Amino acid sequence: MIFTSSLLLFFTCTWMLSECIVEEDIYALVGKEAKLYFDYNLDWNNINIQNDGGVLASIQKKPTDMKISFSGKNGIDAKSLPETNKILVTIKNVNSSYNGNITMLETTTGLPLKLWRVHVLEGLPANPVIKGSSPTWAGQDYELNCISDSFGVVSKYLWYKGGQLLTSSTKYNVTGNKLTIGKIRPEDSTNLTCVLGITDDIRSNNSAVFFVNVWHGPDNITITSEPPGFTVEDGKPITLFCSATCNPPCNFQWSGLVTAMEASIKVDYNASNQNGPYNCTATNPKSAVTNKKSHIVFLNSEKYVTSAIIKTESTKDTSQEEGGVSGLSSGGRTKDSNLLALFYMVLMISIPCLKTVV
Repeated sequence: MIFTSSLLLFFTCTWMLSECIVEEDIYALVGKEAKLYFDYNLDWNNINIQNDGGVLASIQKKPTDMKISFSGKNGIDAKSLPETNKILVTIKNVNSSYNGNITMLETTTGLPLKLWRVHVLEGLPANPVIKGSSPTWAGQDYELNCISDSFGVVSKYLWYKGGQLLTSSTKYNVTGNKLTIGKIRPEDSTNLTCVLGITDDIRSNNSAVFFVNVWHGPDNITITSEPPGFTVEDGKPITLFCSATCNPPCNFQWSGLVTAMEASIKVDYNASNQNGPYNCTATNPKSAVTNKKSHIVFLNSEKYVTSAIIKTESTKDTSQEEGGVSGLSSGGRTKDSNLLALFYMVLMISIPCLKTVV
């Protein structure tokens, strides 16, 4: 990639000898080009472009046709831009001797007309680093900063999400070197990079990738079985699986007829005492927020077939989740187990009756 100098404009006026001087900051890399633009006025006659080392270039107006001619030091060129009524002076191979002020003077009156503050840079800006707390909890505003110890005045910070440039929106707010993500959600987990620019052409390389890790859950707790449908033949095994949406991954605990600290359990089913309930509790290990669900397992035989499933309502203790990890405690509630016990008693009484009828 070829870098040329670009203009970082700071337009100010200083009243000197009844003239207003326009000042500009120019940043240029060593060995590259520096471009000096100015608006040309036909009322001017001869113009000198000079610095502490002397005259760099002279521009004269021809009295015959009002056109301009140019003369300058080796490596300096100039041309008119009629479409914009500007003159462009190009320093083709910038070195440290050009660091400092370059002034444009009207030679007849001696009036200074423009001042360029030239900043010669030895190389590109240092690569920035993204600073922020990661992971973060879902539901909070999330703030990141693009930091660099680079030289010069940084004119802009550019943020990229997955390689795509981010602009301010209702979701993302870019202010200076700060990026704020409003009410961050699990789907906002992503890779971010930032770039800082001295000018449009002189920019740093990308920062190291920063991964936004959003903690959340447990949500969407689910219990499934193998064989499916939570029905099993007497004396045969059934495996129950518990899952939940959770970051970091949830811990699982089974209670009821079986106690275990894992995501799945295997039960050698006996209709007389193992129909349930089987309770699974998912816990986020960082927040201690819990979510619980329960299932009943039923007999499936030639004389008695049912695909009915009784589930307690999935409940989640989120009373303190929005506040982050501080002060959180485990919890979780299920419906009154008396209803389950009553249904079980009716079911067990009904089975002999159904066999007698058959």
